[in-house]
Amino acid sequence: MRAPYSLFASAILLLAPPLMAEQVLVRYLEGRIHGFVVLRDLDDNILASGELTQLANGNRVTTELRFHFKDGSIHEETAVFSQRRTFQLLTYHLVQKGRSV
Repeated sequence: MRAPYSLFASAILLLAPPLMAEQVLVRYLEGRIHGFVVLRDLDDNILASGELTQLANGNRVTTELRFHFKDGSIHEETAVFSQRRTFQLLTYHLVQKGRSV
């Protein structure tokens, strides 16, 4: 019974047009950023505190965002992108650990 559904899903994926995002032109080169961030809920209660860093090395920019939640959970994401004429995402890595995941 699963085979017809799998075949149907595969056919839809093959016939669907590829999704393309519009390119973002580089007007100003990204540089170095270091900041401390706080994540709050709608009632202004602090959910997590963290750090944002961004380093530029030539045309390659690495951005790291880390959140430490009150319950001990951790959210870390790292994005590396190129900034030659247009921004292009090269790598993205996400790590989530703890109870909130």
